[in-house]
Amino acid sequence: MIPQGPIYASLRQQVLDAFPDDGAYSSLASFRMSEWFRKAAYTVTSTGNKTFHVQTNIVDLARVHLFEIELLLNHCVEHLAEMECFQRAHKYRSEAWQVVTIYYFGFFAAQALLRMLGTPIVFIKKDDLKTVKELSPLGIAPGAGTYQITKIPTVFAATAEYNFSRIEERVHDATWICLLKALEKQRKTSFPSPNAQEIMLYDSLSTHVMFRKYTDYRWPSLIRTKANYEPGYAYQAASHANVCQCSKTIIRWNDPKKRGIVGLLNAAANECSSRKDDFSRDVQLMHDVSRTIFVLLKTLYLDLQNRRKMDKRPEQKRVTLLKDLADYVV
Repeated sequence: MIPQGPIYASLRQQVLDAFPDDGAYSSLASFRMSEWFRKAAYTVTSTGNKTFHVQTNIVDLARVHLFEIELLLNHCVEHLAEMECFQRAHKYRSEAWQVVTIYYFGFFAAQALLRMLGTPIVFIKKDDLKTVKELSPLGIAPGAGTYQITKIPTVFAATAEYNFSRIEERVHDATWICLLKALEKQRKTSFPSPNAQEIMLYDSLSTHVMFRKYTDYRWPSLIRTKANYEPGYAYQAASHANVCQCSKTIIRWNDPKKRGIVGLLNAAANECSSRKDDFSRDVQLMHDVSRTIFVLLKTLYLDLQNRRKMDKRPEQKRVTLLKDLADYVV
């Protein structure tokens, strides 16, 4: 369902680099990144006003990322189940709240995909940065906020140095900006040249069509805000109005194999371009981008599962949950 040409191969290699072959992934880590500073073994090698570097065991940090990926996939599946239930409901359910559900489905998938690629967006608290400051050679550390973690190239097999770089945007905005920019970069720098299907897929995922209304790559977050926080805009059931049209959006994906993910996503992007003032089209593109990110995430995740000794029970539990939704195929 996801074209597997040069762009996909590059993404897969990033995943494999983030989760080395000698990793023991048959059991998950027992704590999240938010607890890592208090529970992990690491050395702070340098600090600045907006960045700091730590040296730690590659596999140990990868296991923490994998643990969070499993948890975020659980988030995605529950939101996907809610979207399916919304579509089949015989009684009224809020269209506006469904926009929020679609948004969080995509946000959690984007968060998990960044972790798969070894470039997670995280929020680091003040207390954790106190520990960094205490361990710093200079006795300083940046302030609390949104950070992106990236691995610094190293010749060592077991340990690596990681850059924690502070980002001014909130976690939600930073997640969309960093992921969609990264996918656009993959599209532009891919070698050898991708085929037409890959070009169309990643052009549609990283489309700028929403920039004229929502500024930049944070546009999904702004759609969620408009629907949920602008009084009376999307919550119009009492007036028998519906600016969201979520049911029609979800129904289009009942059989994605029929039209193909690339075709569905490209059509949604084109419709946003031709119908600039139709909020339901904005919601549709947010939904289709979210679904595509989720499918890309799952494809890379299952590929990693086949190449590494991973605990398959969490995925089996998710598949079991979704089997109750007869029309949906994972």
